[in-house]
Amino acid sequence: KTPTQLEEEEGGEEEEERGKGVEAAEDNVGLVIDLLHQMTFKALIREEDVERERNAVLNEMRDSSDISERIASKFYQQLFAETLLPRRFPIGKLEIVQRVNADGLRRFYEQHYFPSNMHLFLVGDFDAHRVLQHISSSFSAEPPGPRAPPSHSRRDSLAWATPPGPLPLWPLRGARVEHTFGSPPSVRYEQISHSQVSSFSLTLTMKEELESNVLVRHVFEELVDSLVGMALEGRFEELRTRGGAAAVESVDWMFLNSAREGCVLNSLVVTSEGRSWRRAARVFAKTLQELISFGLVQSELDRLLRSLVKQYKTDVEQEETMESDEVMEELMECVEAGDAFMSAGQKFELVRRMEEAVTLELVNHRVQQLFSFASLAGRNSELCAWFVCAPKREGRALKELSEATLREEMEKATARLEPYRDASVVPSFLCEDEEMDERMRRLQPCLVPVRSMRTDGTEKEEGTEVLRDPGTGVRFMGLSNGMRVTVKE
Repeated sequence: KTPTQLEEEEGGEEEEERGKGVEAAEDNVGLVIDLLHQMTFKALIREEDVERERNAVLNEMRDSSDISERIASKFYQQLFAETLLPRRFPIGKLEIVQRVNADGLRRFYEQHYFPSNMHLFLVGDFDAHRVLQHISSSFSAEPPGPRAPPSHSRRDSLAWATPPGPLPLWPLRGARVEHTFGSPPSVRYEQISHSQVSSFSLTLTMKEELESNVLVRHVFEELVDSLVGMALEGRFEELRTRGGAAAVESVDWMFLNSAREGCVLNSLVVTSEGRSWRRAARVFAKTLQELISFGLVQSELDRLLRSLVKQYKTDVEQEETMESDEVMEELMECVEAGDAFMSAGQKFELVRRMEEAVTLELVNHRVQQLFSFASLAGRNSELCAWFVCAPKREGRALKELSEATLREEMEKATARLEPYRDASVVPSFLCEDEEMDERMRRLQPCLVPVRSMRTDGTEKEEGTEVLRDPGTGVRFMGLSNGMRVTVKE
């Protein structure tokens, strides 16, 4: 056979092996789908199984009583006091876990586990058409509604006819979570001091009404919010570099669409060593208030925007390397919150079209919108919930920590503010980032540039010609049996 025929045969065999690999992977997906169907609709729920799981849940409840869990629970109670969320954690109530039996669980299972109350997510390397066929054959025979009548107290909230559309538009089942948006929190200030707490932290939070991100303007808001967050982070990082924020361990900002809690959480968190809480509070308050009062400067915004657009571009290049669980998590979050799901490429194209619309005035206005709640006398400051954690140790500094002293330190720090001076402005005699990137792309790696190798016929080894690169002194030789040799003296 000719070399071409052999090559075609090898290519066909490789394609066949790939096909077998895909088929085997899809067989595994089919097995998982069948197992999921059995778990969802055919579970036995035997008494001995319930008893075993009861002990596991009780152990988990005991483990969740450590200081970090108690702090999280206290924070939850402050932030969602007007809702039932602090009283009904997903792990359940102790008295229910202790007394529930197989009959009660089976009744709950038959009332709540039915197709129109379910959303199945699959992400992976498979033939979507074949997988959807398998799902249809496995699940479509199940009746759409509950297999057992709902209890009397739940009759009105368990209507099972689910309309088409995204998950946030589905009918609510169970008690409704009602927030009092626009009203001050019932507990404005909460402080926890404990011997097992190792550092000071101040969390300032405001709740806002949940809004699904489905419009182009939402992508633009995301772009602007990212710039605001980068500016805040950059200011504190610059202070740390100059030694002006040594007392501050970290400053984090979270603007989170939380579909589970049914709201948007806008939070600023500053942490420090316990004894340094005064200095940390002053640095945090001053830096934040200067950002609110004076905003960004143009050179700062230009630099951040270039960096952010470059990150969006990197996301496109790395999109194919994302793990399935990462894609799954993002997809589920989008569906739960009613957000539009976009590929990195789609988002990058939108961002490139929008970046020219980003102005300094617009970004600075957004800074005030996002952070004014955390300003002592700012708009919406009455809606801010203060949550403080600190070590419980002997010492004057920690004994004096209170809402009054904390506010006093922050008021002192914000009495005298200064506009920001961008220390990262590129001098005129240096290249801009884009020019430097272009120069680096034009440069070739200094690694055996084969095309520059030549021979002057003076070097031979057993009749084999040796190629030599005059720039690097690297010599390359190919033997008659195909072996290659590279030498650098």
